[in-house]
Amino acid sequence: MLAPDDIVTVQEALRPPEGCRVDVAVGTTYSLDLLAFLAAPVAFAMFDLQASDDPAALDGLSVLESVRRYAGATTVFCQSGAIGVPAAYRSVLTWTEGSVIEVRRPTPSGVFHPKTWALRFVDEHGAYLHRVVVLSRNVTFDRSWDIVITLDEDPSSSLPPARHAADFVASLPDLAVRPLPAARLAAIQSLAATLRRARLAPPKPFHSIQVWPLGGVTGKGWPYHDAPVRSLIVSPFLTGSTVRQITTQSPGTLISTQAALDALPDSDLRHFDPVFVLSSALTVAGTATVSDGDGDGDHAVGAVASGLHAKIVIQDLPGQPRLSRWVAGSVNATHNAHHSNVEVAVILEGPTGTCGVNAVLASSEGDRDVTTLLDLLEPYARSGQEPSPAEDAASVLDQLLIDLAQDSATLTVTSGDGDALYDLSAQFHGTWPDDVQVEARPITVSYEGLTAAVDHVTRSAMWSSLSLAAITPYLLVRASRDGATVARVIVADLVNAPEHRRERLLADMLRSAEDFLRYLLLLLGDGGSDDDAWQQAVTHMLDRDGHPHGDGWGDGLPVLESLLRAASRDPGSLRHVRALVDDLRTAGVDTDVIPQQFDDLWTALQAALPSQAPR
Repeated sequence: MLAPDDIVTVQEALRPPEGCRVDVAVGTTYSLDLLAFLAAPVAFAMFDLQASDDPAALDGLSVLESVRRYAGATTVFCQSGAIGVPAAYRSVLTWTEGSVIEVRRPTPSGVFHPKTWALRFVDEHGAYLHRVVVLSRNVTFDRSWDIVITLDEDPSSSLPPARHAADFVASLPDLAVRPLPAARLAAIQSLAATLRRARLAPPKPFHSIQVWPLGGVTGKGWPYHDAPVRSLIVSPFLTGSTVRQITTQSPGTLISTQAALDALPDSDLRHFDPVFVLSSALTVAGTATVSDGDGDGDHAVGAVASGLHAKIVIQDLPGQPRLSRWVAGSVNATHNAHHSNVEVAVILEGPTGTCGVNAVLASSEGDRDVTTLLDLLEPYARSGQEPSPAEDAASVLDQLLIDLAQDSATLTVTSGDGDALYDLSAQFHGTWPDDVQVEARPITVSYEGLTAAVDHVTRSAMWSSLSLAAITPYLLVRASRDGATVARVIVADLVNAPEHRRERLLADMLRSAEDFLRYLLLLLGDGGSDDDAWQQAVTHMLDRDGHPHGDGWGDGLPVLESLLRAASRDPGSLRHVRALVDDLRTAGVDTDVIPQQFDDLWTALQAALPSQAPR
């Protein structure tokens, strides 16, 4: 159990079963990296062949089409003020704008902290299949040790339906900073309705499972047994009263981080034997601990770290047969996690012999081919280090930006100098102390000189003569005080955006017949853009200057055969081609991008399709 060699990527957990596609997907996270979020639609589309969590490693057209195809069906809820500044802006983020939903604090001192995915797949016959994924990992590029629990629907299961999970999904829109559009709200409500009837199967060797929300209107009670025989707590953040309450005087083992353990008095640690931290050989020197948002002395969000981030409590239970309980998910062993935040855990029960504390802490006994959890750990020794004043100041700014993002902002677009340039003005609706300096700029703009100071009185900022590609509701907001600076992304209400903005940006990304051809073959390829097929098509259909041959599109095998194959096997699959052509036509592209020969072929094909095919 918890074998370090048993590594699962988030994309593997999200990838649809064979023969299915994603119908609706709802994710939750405390902190969010916009580029990391791209991994979800990439996994749904299955264009990638690398099973990588990093969309930057994938073909750009694959990422673009994945996001265009699935962003409308994907919604991720995150804590306001906890969206990290991406390492670099990518134009494809334009298509994620409606998918990222900021959430208010559930309580004055709490945060929205669950890390889950609820997925509904549909097969070729229209039948639904559900999956719930519960994680300890945020939607970021953090490289810490985390846990992923994947729960697939099993219609033959005798366990109760996933009512608690469905109630949690249904409650999410009410937590949002702003109302959701009707279509997105309806999709989430539909997912909750069908998930309510689904029966989820526990992973082996567990035999029972409950998805267990904490906090909010759907929150359940204390998830732990009140009299365990033995306990193991794995948590990167700790509160002394909470760890004592979990163990209830039973023998306990504690695994945490150096900073969290140093913050506890000896009287709290004396109850545990042994106490471990992650081996120093597995951490990266000089990186900061990534905040988990609990508000219990966490460090600042945003640094990429290597360390412990998994959150698990294992209790060996009294009585016969010998059973053990796991409580795993987003819940730290802190007061805020259990009394102020919104969290989600999974309660699993299984035989102690394979699921209990001893089984998890089993030694490899000299077997060099087996790596166990113990191999990652070393005994804890108090360091005596205290949080620096800069860390304390950054923590205060963290909370300020959460509140500022929760109050939201409005970004208004007006025409600038010339038809292709625009002016932007931001109006922030929150307030901040006089000694805090706030700056902002659209995340599309990398030039530091365009960062504008937000006027403290009017709470406004302006930018002039920006291109269409620079218009975005994503604003980088930076707060500074006492030598500390924290930057986040907040989602503004975008007002008076240029008409057909996305279609025009798509046309700007597909500037030639070669680009269009490669994208077209990607849409028709079901699984990725094959370089050999693409090169064959380019050679056959384009001349040396990149222009289409006069007769290449009508009898060119790659496009003609691919279109006919798609039309005969699944006419509905051509809806993606239709969407591409319609968007480019809306943007006003000419025959240098979409040759007339393709138009003739496409018109003839649509006329021959059955009435149920996309038009």
